[in-house]
Amino acid sequence: VKFMFSNTWDMGAYSHKEFNAVDYILDSVKDIDSERLNFYLCNPHTVDAIKSKRPEVDARFMSVYFNRIRHFNQDIYKHNPEQRSKHFLCLNNLKKNHRTFIVDRLPPEHSYVSYVANGKNLSDGPLSQDVLPTWQDSLPHFYYDDSYINIVNETMHEYHTPQAIGMAGHSTEKSLKPIHFRQMFLVSGNIHANKLMQDLGFKLFDNFIDYSFDIEEDPLLRLKQLYVEIKRLTDIDVTDIHAYYNSEEC
Repeated sequence: VKFMFSNTWDMGAYSHKEFNAVDYILDSVKDIDSERLNFYLCNPHTVDAIKSKRPEVDARFMSVYFNRIRHFNQDIYKHNPEQRSKHFLCLNNLKKNHRTFIVDRLPPEHSYVSYVANGKNLSDGPLSQDVLPTWQDSLPHFYYDDSYINIVNETMHEYHTPQAIGMAGHSTEKSLKPIHFRQMFLVSGNIHANKLMQDLGFKLFDNFIDYSFDIEEDPLLRLKQLYVEIKRLTDIDVTDIHAYYNSEEC
């Protein structure tokens, strides 16, 4: 019995109704021998919860998003060592309040920004939902090559609603694309969204970027603190960002 690549970020969405998805699933398979159970899930926190309650089953973190990026970008990517013109790249699809909050505050002269839901596109031509998969997974490398910091608007609940416990621990291709394309990243998402990247084995750029907003529990305050950091980074001359980007420290 295999549970594979489940988007378990939403499994805790019913926690406020005293519903625990992990307990429910484990109870549903309680009569199946442990050696026959395999959980390959996108959320390491859910994996840990399963292991803590039924340690004898095979439960592993396995993110389909790594392979998704590699599938759509099979050529080895080589970063652009020349100076770039933009501080930020920020890619957005569906309309969400936390995305709008950030997009509305990004300085146009320092940013490449797309927001499909609002008709704000990087493409010269019309961009519809029909061609979204191509845009989402195979964006022209020019935009990565001409910007330094990827502002990642991750999947999360609207900032005016209580945060669901199950959202923590989930990252998608949004957070992984900057790594594949050799960009610095700032993740705007649930609490500890940037620490999650660290937990997965990646290093943060914390000798250049202030990630302290990541620990703020209140979603709206977290967004406001993130904006303060974006403003600070905007005020850094692009030549200084370029020097750090090509340094050993980075």
